[in-house]
Amino acid sequence: MAIPSRPTRSRPIRLTLIGMFAVPLISLIVLWGFAAGVTVRSAIIDHNYNTTSRRIDLPVEALSADLATERAQSYVWLITERATPETAVQASRVQTNGAVKASLAALDSVRHWLNPAAGSSLEALTAQLDSLGKIRSQVDSGALSAPAAFQAYNTILDAQYHFFDTAVQVNDSGLFQASIASIETANSVEIFGREVGLVGGTAIRHRKA
Repeated sequence: MAIPSRPTRSRPIRLTLIGMFAVPLISLIVLWGFAAGVTVRSAIIDHNYNTTSRRIDLPVEALSADLATERAQSYVWLITERATPETAVQASRVQTNGAVKASLAALDSVRHWLNPAAGSSLEALTAQLDSLGKIRSQVDSGALSAPAAFQAYNTILDAQYHFFDTAVQVNDSGLFQASIASIETANSVEIFGREVGLVGGTAIRHRKA
């Protein structure tokens, strides 16, 4: 009597979901490091920490999550040769658009607290976010392969982490080191999430083949 084979559907989907949502799970750690680091003088550190946290926590957390989700949706859509529903890709874009608008407004409101390097990094991040329209057009037209599209989204997220790095400016060496460690930890989790997302997408493609 033949033994029924075990279903293989759950594992690829689980891997993909992990890749999509690993970033937002750690984003609060990054935001703590950033919010603690944007102060210019130690005398106002508590005030700036609280004010910056209130302004940017939720918008930037949503941006990280929505960019990661759109990246995963676009990658799976392309790697399966558009076999997955396009509605999921379009919905993720709408969500990301709202997050981009809210995040840029929040970050602009704390721009006057940033050091010059962080100000330049914020401009670079803004330019990367402005490139979303071009990336999406190339995804839709087929000008970008699945790996190239995945990397294009990675570049945006890399610009975000670079901004966090340059924004840390505190006189307290312990707080500085803790902030940098938080950002590096979050970035490491983001890199791991990319690897898991790629594995999950590849598994889905093989299942549909």
